[in-house]
Amino acid sequence: MEYSVIILLLPLCMFLFLGLVGHKLSERVAGILGTIGLSVAAVLAYVVAFNYFTMPRNAEGVFDTLQPINFEWLRFTEHLHIDLGILLDPISVMMLVVITTVSLMVHIYSMGYMKGERGFQRYYAFVVVQLLHVGVGGSDEHFPNVYFLGVGRCFFLFAHRILLY
Repeated sequence: MEYSVIILLLPLCMFLFLGLVGHKLSERVAGILGTIGLSVAAVLAYVVAFNYFTMPRNAEGVFDTLQPINFEWLRFTEHLHIDLGILLDPISVMMLVVITTVSLMVHIYSMGYMKGERGFQRYYAFVVVQLLHVGVGGSDEHFPNVYFLGVGRCFFLFAHRILLY
């Protein structure tokens, strides 16, 4: 289950790399690097799903809810604090599989669709960071608004790229 953290951190690292260094790379290399990063995330999502669904069920025959990471992020008072964590239950594990698989298919399709376009490397950076926000929305216990804010920003970036250039 420790792979669930890597599934969320890998798109962030790929976004930073492609966002900062992508303009120096050729379109093909940027596309391949982005696709490899998402392929690793998709494989790890399948590994997490396999490990989760092959675990023994509890006495009621239900899968346990796991929290691989849970820590206090912000403390305001003794009783008021915000925790940050990853929650794995059957629906969030399946969402990780679906999200990473669909994102990988979008990446593969985009390599041909965006070929020759201006800003190809930037497009790949935006697609990777969108996976990060959708993955957080599917697996984060405490911050569902991160999903809406992040995905909304990514759609704005896509629309800005498509409509204004």
